[in-house]
Amino acid sequence: MIIPNVEVRLNARPLEARVLALRVAARISQPTQAEVTLAGPADGWPIGVPLRISIDDEMLFDGEVTAMELMRGPGSESAWVLRGYDLLHRLRKRQQPRVFENITVADLARALVADCGLEVECDNAGSPIPRLVQHRQTDWELLSQTAARHGVYLILDGDKLCLTKLRPRGEAIELKLGDTLWQARIEANVDRSLGSVTAIGWHAEQAEVRKEKATAPRRDNLPEIAVDATQTLVDQPLANLAEAAQAALDLSAARTVHLDGTARGNTALRPGRAVAVHGLADAVTGVHPLCSTIHTVTAEGYQTWFSTQPPSVAAAPSGASVTLGRVESVADPHGAGRVQVSLPAYGEVDLGWLSVLCPGAGPGKGIVALPDAGDLVVVALPHENPAEAIVLGSLYGPATPPDAGVEGGAVRRWTLHSGAGQSIVIDDEHKLVRLSNADGSRLELAPDLVTLCAHTDMVIEAPGHHLTIRSAAVDFEHAMLPEVIS
Repeated sequence: MIIPNVEVRLNARPLEARVLALRVAARISQPTQAEVTLAGPADGWPIGVPLRISIDDEMLFDGEVTAMELMRGPGSESAWVLRGYDLLHRLRKRQQPRVFENITVADLARALVADCGLEVECDNAGSPIPRLVQHRQTDWELLSQTAARHGVYLILDGDKLCLTKLRPRGEAIELKLGDTLWQARIEANVDRSLGSVTAIGWHAEQAEVRKEKATAPRRDNLPEIAVDATQTLVDQPLANLAEAAQAALDLSAARTVHLDGTARGNTALRPGRAVAVHGLADAVTGVHPLCSTIHTVTAEGYQTWFSTQPPSVAAAPSGASVTLGRVESVADPHGAGRVQVSLPAYGEVDLGWLSVLCPGAGPGKGIVALPDAGDLVVVALPHENPAEAIVLGSLYGPATPPDAGVEGGAVRRWTLHSGAGQSIVIDDEHKLVRLSNADGSRLELAPDLVTLCAHTDMVIEAPGHHLTIRSAAVDFEHAMLPEVIS
């Protein structure tokens, strides 16, 4: 192997120290990491300064120093190690609660990397996400997880962040076994191969179940292997059902045949680039997208390890969590009985218009008792995702209930109170039911007396029908208004 010329620049200044070893590891949807070992005493503590590494005048790494080690041997020999990441690592250090509305993966990437000086390139922006809530995730987790659910992978190419599918990009790099390709390992495995993927999810606001199916992977040059296996992704977020099904099928297809190899060192071998291999089995003859590369330079020379194995996608949360919210508005623009809710414990993020759990709800029926603006509510978060929230009910919190209904250490009374003073009381202690309004008019059903009291004019009518008053005796009495009785 030939030992190349390695140039290391700190803050645009070339280092005079001799490079003992170099390792640059890159993977799609991960920040690239570089580690360089240098001889001699350290030149200060350059944490956070720009770090650029070139091999034979070809740029291999452009990022910044994130860690440093000093080493001393028993013979007073010294060395120091610099470790750094590309600019995407900055996203792992940032996290803030916020909401994005009607945003594509490409638009999300632009918003998150805007202050890094990076341009975003995306062939297909995909369908917009109606509401995306960042809460516990860092900027990097939000971007990479959202992209993965849409079958999109992140690759930093210079100052350009590329959003790509699992397809070869650019002109293929030729590799020939015994020449530029030193060793290779090929695996064909249909154990996890799928013929189709179905994704099922439900619309929290409309309470509708929806389904999408993917039957053809988005990749050429795949081996013709008959696969009839199917997979069903259940309880999926509604925003990307079609993308989730397609992404799972694409990932399955990419894993069917994968190639690992070690080649002559070449800075052009990077994730997202394509390789055309020659001299191997017919199954891998053709163009393959690289998913991982590791460039190493040692005293033995320069080599590049590569793999076409795509990374695993982390499973999305399947559980649910509960938190408290505050109703900001009840003026649902669609008149669907939704309320606008914010989450104080999540940095006051606005969840928009949420459906409310109502007892007995159904077409033309149910108890409609919505919380009002300013009320505290219990909010369920399916998949631990605030964007899918549902209001379960209200809490009194620091306020005192109008009537707790407790007598003698037991609940003896149920009440329904409106905010303006109307009420219904079901009282087991006195065995009565009372319906009253704020003006004092009431209908009271008690064991020994039924009272209908009106504090205003009253009309009893049955237009077009008979009115029957049946009793052993009927008395008519004249009653003065309460305020004029002496």
